[in-house]
Amino acid sequence: MSSGADDPLPEDLDHADELLAKAEALMRRHEARADADALDDLPVLTDVVEVEEAEPDDDGAAVDEMQLAEQLIALDAGLTRAIETWMNTELPQIVAREIGAVSERIRDEALANLRATLLPRLSRDISTLLDPNAHEAQDSD
Repeated sequence: MSSGADDPLPEDLDHADELLAKAEALMRRHEARADADALDDLPVLTDVVEVEEAEPDDDGAAVDEMQLAEQLIALDAGLTRAIETWMNTELPQIVAREIGAVSERIRDEALANLRATLLPRLSRDISTLLDPNAHEAQDSD
């Protein structure tokens, strides 16, 4: 081993060691700061996080309004069909029942009126026919 100009001097080694130590310290500080910055981005349960209101999407609102209009039109058509079906099946039965009930009431009232007004007259006419003398006696009273 020969000692020549290529061999590093002890001062140079000390200086190099000092530079390496400073570089390592600087790198450790940057790593610690980078880790701290990464952790600062994570919300903590005690932190208040403000949620920004989403701006209304005009295209989305127009699509929603169109879908709502289509749904209302479909609902209207469905209601119309349901009402027409009900009217065709149920209403005739209801009308027939009511007409039957009205017919029964009219018949009962007509019979009652007949008994009250026509029956006495018919009875008198029959009595007169059967006993003409009884009718003359009633007329003289």
